[in-house]
Amino acid sequence: MKNKNYTTGFKVKAVEMLKESSKSHEQIAKELGIGDSTLSKWHRQYKDGAFQSEPSKVQSSSDKEIARLTAELRRKTMEVEILKKATAFFAKESS
Repeated sequence: MKNKNYTTGFKVKAVEMLKESSKSHEQIAKELGIGDSTLSKWHRQYKDGAFQSEPSKVQSSSDKEIARLTAELRRKTMEVEILKKATAFFAKESS
């Protein structure tokens, strides 16, 4: 498995998504394309003040947008896969 380097801004936004969302910890991690344990580690680090040196607003807003778009892409990809399976199912039914 490859180690990915995430910016501090991305980590902060991921933790903020976790705090602000009604979604489960696992759902948010999956939407962001990170491991559940990674998000847990970032949350602990955030609570311990490891991310005190917050990046510039421009970088953090772009990280937030990247996280949002990544989550949206994952949802859309999942929807397409579901529709493909449904199409195949109904194609078999009509044959």
